[in-house]
Amino acid sequence: MDDSDLRILGASDGYVHALVHLRMYLIAPIDGPYSPGIHPRHTRKLAAKTARLKPLREFEAWLVARHLECKEAWDRTNRRGKRDE
Repeated sequence: MDDSDLRILGASDGYVHALVHLRMYLIAPIDGPYSPGIHPRHTRKLAAKTARLKPLREFEAWLVARHLECKEAWDRTNRRGKRDE
């Protein structure tokens, strides 16, 4: 395992930790299973909730995309390493 492999693993690990933190501590209190429900007729509250969640969901999608890139890079290096053996 060389330095580039360790960098890929470190980046992947960082993205996973960021995703866990984002989902557990930022999204779940607003939109999780234990968050307080909002009656559908309270449109202003629903709009405010959606407005708060939109940037968090965009950042979540960005983190997932970066993590998938790291996984693909790891898979490529892993396959290349197995062919070299």
